Amino acid sequence: MRTTWIVCVVLCCLVGGTARAEMLQHLGNTDPATEGWYVMSGVPGYAEADYWVTKTNGYGRWAPTGTAWQSYFADDWSLTVEARWVAGPLTESRATIFDGTHAKSTAFTWDSTNAYYYQAGLGDTAMPGVDPTVFNTYELQYRGDDLECDVLANGNIVTTLDDWTMNDITPGQYLLYWGDNSGLGPSEMHWREVTFRDYIPAAIPEPSTLVLLLGAAIAFFAFRKRW
Repeated sequence: MRTTWIVCVVLCCLVGGTARAEMLQHLGNTDPATEGWYVMSGVPGYAEADYWVTKTNGYGRWAPTGTAWQSYFADDWSLTVEARWVAGPLTESRATIFDGTHAKSTAFTWDSTNAYYYQAGLGDTAMPGVDPTVFNTYELQYRGDDLECDVLANGNIVTTLDDWTMNDITPGQYLLYWGDNSGLGPSEMHWREVTFRDYIPAAIPEPSTLVLLLGAAIAFFAFRKRW
């Protein structure tokens, strides 16, 4: 019994510590207006299946309500987006974070061929091996101590943006939005998730890794008990 209890404690520590609440999140086909978002400009879109649709011939952007959450940009934070492209030019649909002057802007953008990450001053860079027409998970993970922001696609690091400080934000500026970026033409995006956290989520071990860890822990404690 004691061995079982110790093994459980070890595995809990490996999988992750105390759960933390999401700071701001859109999930599935839930109306973003009920989740703490507001229509920054244009039309809101609509629910369909297990996602939210932004489909318009002009602006249609969702932004967070209030400004209190902006204070977390000086420290670690992460943005997770699960989305797929359906129609529209490159700069039409995006999920973006910027500092009001665009000096430290970064974003995810899409077209019929590629998914891109955008960095102010460098433009859009295609992420290899990512099909924009199917749902993928895109992430920004910012480390305040290092002033670095990792760009990930489906859990794989695509690049790291260096010297990307976000500690000079002026309260009240729009720092995060998703949906249509401009009135360049008809567009359509499907959004399953848009999540902003005031921390970087810990990686969860694969099931096979957990099995190996469990076996090793049991063997270790069995050996100790024997001797």
